[in-house]
Amino acid sequence: MKEEEPIDEKSTLQSVVDVITDKTTVIEVDVKAQNNWERFLLKKGWKEPVKRFELKPLVVGNMYRIAGKVLNIPDDLFKNGLIEGIMRGIGAHSKDLAYIVAVGIQNNKKEPTPALIEFVEYNCDMEDVHKILNVVLNKMDVENFLSSIALVKGTNALRKEKDPSQASPTT
Repeated sequence: MKEEEPIDEKSTLQSVVDVITDKTTVIEVDVKAQNNWERFLLKKGWKEPVKRFELKPLVVGNMYRIAGKVLNIPDDLFKNGLIEGIMRGIGAHSKDLAYIVAVGIQNNKKEPTPALIEFVEYNCDMEDVHKILNVVLNKMDVENFLSSIALVKGTNALRKEKDPSQASPTT
């Protein structure tokens, strides 16, 4: 396994810029051999030792999928930060976390494949999960998503007020 460099301020700022400009973020995950055959293939160089994922801004349908799984996770789990939340919740909520990561990686209208979910569960370490979740949650752009919902609700309220059938009987 390769040694990771600590995250510096410059790379963090670059990640923020990439999210704002909708740039694709590439995440690399070391492939861990699940059996002797895979270990042999990796050793001979016949299987790629690293899997690359290109993460793009999430489509709305996947935001709903992720929101549905997040509801299964207690609210206070992440109160002390993402890393501690992952550590505390990995036992009871590992399937939900793997699903959320897989949805963020796949990011299309289909459910994530069982093979991808299995890859996340058995190849991603805590650092990989943290990196991917951080990018996925940033690319969700939750603030604009919620603003859009508020805007639609506000527009609907204005339309109801202008609707003559909704006018008060005193006019």
